[in-house]
Amino acid sequence: MDHPSAVSLVPCPHYERERVFEAVRRAVDLVGGMGRFVKPGDPVLLKANLTSIRIPASCTHPFVVGAVARLAREAGGEVLIADAIPEHLGGLWQRVWTQVEDRLKGLDYDAASGFIEKLQALEDPHGVLGLVPPGASLPLFTEADLGSEALVREQLTRVEYLDEAERVGARCVALDALPRREVPRPDGVFLKRVLLTELLTPKTVLLNVPRLKTHNLMGYTGAVKNCFGLVPGSRRGRYHELSRLAGCMAEMFIDIYGLARPALSVMDGVIGMEGDGPIDGDMRAIGLIAASADGVALDAVCGSVIGLEPGEVPTTKAGAARGLGVADLSKIPLPGEAIQRFRISDFKRPPAKCVRRRAG
Repeated sequence: MDHPSAVSLVPCPHYERERVFEAVRRAVDLVGGMGRFVKPGDPVLLKANLTSIRIPASCTHPFVVGAVARLAREAGGEVLIADAIPEHLGGLWQRVWTQVEDRLKGLDYDAASGFIEKLQALEDPHGVLGLVPPGASLPLFTEADLGSEALVREQLTRVEYLDEAERVGARCVALDALPRREVPRPDGVFLKRVLLTELLTPKTVLLNVPRLKTHNLMGYTGAVKNCFGLVPGSRRGRYHELSRLAGCMAEMFIDIYGLARPALSVMDGVIGMEGDGPIDGDMRAIGLIAASADGVALDAVCGSVIGLEPGEVPTTKAGAARGLGVADLSKIPLPGEAIQRFRISDFKRPPAKCVRRRAG
């Protein structure tokens, strides 16, 4: 079905590579097939969800990522699997500060203090590569000092994304390690310009592959919020914190989603997360793969599976209000299984006190 807001629901009870692939293929075929979204030679950015590599269960499962990448490759796309990795930024900052003492040796007070002030003002650890102290001709840090490429490879290996990428002939990167650019968003509610990875261009086909989880501030996180990871570096944290303080977090996510506009979103709902998600919750079997060209509709349907009405999820409500998708369940075609087959009546929501505290 090629209805723009159709959502397919396909059963998938276990993470077994071929079973997952067949479920993903069926879900995508039900909304038009991968050839509807990816043409031969297209640059494809597959946006996974790497919330925390320390907790692999909080991330999109590698078999789901591999299945979507395989379909995109079979359609002729040049596939790049990517996401921002919070631990990557943390690891780079740690490497910078543990080497500062050696780098400052031989500098006088003015040069050393000037360097530290500039370092403390950096929004991203990669910026240290361009810092040259007064009187010096070269930066104090080099790419070799950061070791960013090796760190990325180590982190992506831990979540088994590199293996899946190599299996299907795709590449895999961390968005925080790549160039970025600011994109105007004049009609944005909270963001009038958005810092995005340079990998996202007008020619890029964005495939969005989130995991179905609760969220301690939004109640639910899925296709819309997964696009937040397209913001690289520490700017992501600033957007998150300042939008929370301003009471505009859902609108901030929609500002970014409206720029990204994924061609297709595929939801990993084989095992989701309930309770205090998106990191500290408990895993819960759902047995579901879902797909749609409309991320708002996908979130409306998947939210309903875990007992959340579309109007209860701020990002779904805001996305529909701004014309970025359909949230009315009665207007969303379901070419696969019915919602009732998967609905879980006792799916644990985030603790109310947790949501109030973290929402400010």
